[in-house]
Amino acid sequence: MAENQNKFCYFYILFAFISLVNSQGSTPTALPSTGLSTANLSSTLTTSATTPVPATTAEPTTPPDSTTLPPATDLGPCICDLTVGACDVNCCCDEDCTDDDLVTFSLCLENNFLVDEKVCLQQSQLILANTPYTVNKTASGLFCIEFDNYAARNYYLIPDTVNTVERFDELANEYKDYTYEVTSTENTTYADFYKSGDPIYTIYESLAQGKLGLANRLSTATCNDNNPAAYLYDESFECAREITDLATQCETMPTLSASVYYEGFKLVTTPYFFQDIEVGPIIVNLTTVAPTTMVTVNGTLASTSVPVTDAPENETTLYDHPLLTEILVRQPVLCIGLFDVKRECNFTFDEIPAPTYDASTNTCENAIFEVAYYISTNGTNGIYEAEVELVLGNITEDSLPMHQKFSTNFAKYDESDTFQKSGNPGYVVGEPLLAGNEETYIDDEGVERYAVSIGSDRDNWLTVVAPNANGQCEQDGARTPVTFGLDIRTGCNIQLYYGNMSDLCELIQETINNTLLGAYPPTHIGMFGNTDPQTFGDWVPILQSNEQSGTALGADVGICRNMVMGVHLEILYANTGSLANPQPKIIGATYRYSNPVQLEYQCIGAYCQPGAEDVPQSFEVISSVEFIDTSSYPEGVLAAPPKFSAKLPSDFFYPFGMSDSTAVRSGMSVCLLCLLTTWLNL
Repeated sequence: MAENQNKFCYFYILFAFISLVNSQGSTPTALPSTGLSTANLSSTLTTSATTPVPATTAEPTTPPDSTTLPPATDLGPCICDLTVGACDVNCCCDEDCTDDDLVTFSLCLENNFLVDEKVCLQQSQLILANTPYTVNKTASGLFCIEFDNYAARNYYLIPDTVNTVERFDELANEYKDYTYEVTSTENTTYADFYKSGDPIYTIYESLAQGKLGLANRLSTATCNDNNPAAYLYDESFECAREITDLATQCETMPTLSASVYYEGFKLVTTPYFFQDIEVGPIIVNLTTVAPTTMVTVNGTLASTSVPVTDAPENETTLYDHPLLTEILVRQPVLCIGLFDVKRECNFTFDEIPAPTYDASTNTCENAIFEVAYYISTNGTNGIYEAEVELVLGNITEDSLPMHQKFSTNFAKYDESDTFQKSGNPGYVVGEPLLAGNEETYIDDEGVERYAVSIGSDRDNWLTVVAPNANGQCEQDGARTPVTFGLDIRTGCNIQLYYGNMSDLCELIQETINNTLLGAYPPTHIGMFGNTDPQTFGDWVPILQSNEQSGTALGADVGICRNMVMGVHLEILYANTGSLANPQPKIIGATYRYSNPVQLEYQCIGAYCQPGAEDVPQSFEVISSVEFIDTSSYPEGVLAAPPKFSAKLPSDFFYPFGMSDSTAVRSGMSVCLLCLLTTWLNL
């Protein structure tokens, strides 16, 4: 009976303890159903609460539970199982796939890698095997390590989760290679003078600050105006101006107007200008054309962010500061006329017109095609003066997209009659070859001498054919200069007609020759990049190899025979001077003409049909340049081995050689040598 009472007491005490714990903060149980909706219950709880419960900010005492990754373990035995509750195609390790599914699979994706714990190597990779154990060799010729006593080397270390910003920044700074974050721009500091490669600063009439722009193309042929000109660097770029509505954009697109490139702004002669004055906050940076209303591609207007605030009264003369210089227009202004020939426009500085659209001819007249800046410098004093050369022309719908050229040319203000060499003395890779034509002159002593006449345009010294925008040949069009060390192949198409092709074969061949060699092909090439035109012996003649002497013949209708359609220029050069500083020298050049071919008008489709006599076909004319290195390298010379001269001292055979008799002394020496030899042989 007492024992039962004790059990009852224990049960009562345990029940009381559990009740006490539940009443002091155990997890609340579900509320009994009262018939109230969720909204009413929420409203009731909200209105009945009078004291808000403060949010706790205490950090948890223990970290949350997470999956523990075992070390030195392959964590992805079935990487192709990506769909929960479904069988992934060709995933043979997917537990959701049945045996029937596996039969339909053509391959098993989880087998795309091979784990070879034996670490097998090719026999060619095994240089030395110094292990005392037997090295096994597989049937395929691989040597394998049977036992690896440190398997953990084949697994990554398990990283810890990053929970703090400090640790995150520490790891990111240690391992990241690059960032997409925009770097903070610091305040611009201005030097005392320009250095080569620096942008050239400009000041606009609104006192906006900018940089002299030189439009260039980036990833496409379209002009990008955000390219600043580099100080002291002669640059030249050509790009296409995108015009979608010629009638609208002709008069509203600023980049088509010549005045944009020299009016409304001045060049800052030296960056010391910004230290000499205190520029107000209205100054902004611009790398495009002069601040004005811009036109987008679709023809809508888009204003720039240039401020229009008037300058304060105490800065009204800032635009007339002596450290600012205007850009003058070089006379004469040129215009592109018929057949793309440049001629004088007879425009004065104040009469250069803006582009205008002629609706009757659908032509945009007086658009800018070429802009060339000529800037004179004066050392640390910066820019001395600046001029711009302009080339205007007309734009039609058929000529779109139009191409514009922009260039800068620098020279010291006190230099004249300058001549840019292509090397000193050896040629520099990428520089044009010195080439000209042979001529004679009478020297001061009345003796006739030979010399070479070269032009002032170094890009026209030695050239090859270049196609126009449509790939066609132009006899008087632009040509590609031959530059040292750069092999090129270029070509263009000539258009021939079926009706008169065979009647004009000789004329066609003459046209092709003029296209390949140019109107006045050079006869000599300078050996070095600084060859003197008066030293005729330093010029190598351009030879003519396999020149065709036959005449182009017209046979049947639409056929021309014995036609030479290409020429190959081969140039021999050799390095001279020091091996550490080689100076290339041209030692020979020759034109190799291609073998004669037969041009035949192809009758395909509509060609050769009645009424299609005026339909042209294109035939390619090819020109190429190849540089051949013929350098002779020095050979190592070994000196002759030294002669061994065996000499003995005079008293070497003492006391056997003390007799005055030479014969006795010699005989005793011979006997001594014999005895010595016999003793050594014992």
